Amino acid sequence: MTQTAKPQIGLSSKIYIATAQGTPVTIAAGTVSGGTIINFVNKITPPKPKWGTWDKTDLNTPNTGRTKGKTLIDNGECKIEGFYASADPGQTALAAAFLVAPNTTNGDAFGFLVEEPMNAAGGQTVEGDVVVFNALVTEWEIGESETGKEIPFSATLTITGPITITLGS
Repeated sequence: MTQTAKPQIGLSSKIYIATAQGTPVTIAAGTVSGGTIINFVNKITPPKPKWGTWDKTDLNTPNTGRTKGKTLIDNGECKIEGFYASADPGQTALAAAFLVAPNTTNGDAFGFLVEEPMNAAGGQTVEGDVVVFNALVTEWEIGESETGKEIPFSATLTITGPITITLGS
């Protein structure tokens, strides 16, 4: 199928956390398995991968500046924000993942899956684009309580390992 480039809005974007450490969250034909949706999220800031570099300038390099080479990629962080709901299973799992000690038997990274909304105008008919990664929950915050306002929450997911991006179909 040929897809047409069309901009889309983020309404209906979803993020899932794996039900157990070391297990992936998967999606097939629009059905997610192995994960729990984190509800009441109103902002997902995707990771911003960046290559590391090393200085490979040698004594024979012309006086035009340093020369550099790529090293390892740092896949960065994914940040999420939303409205706190203590009984939400996804938020409960996120808070529990934050509290995992770094010396546990199973490691300390959890699988995450971000599902973008299906872009029907762009030709997607089954599911939207999907981003899958493992991450450490390095920040978890329940925000301030204010009269007449919902209590916010936020979390930072520090990516460990590769990111897989699958275009929707």
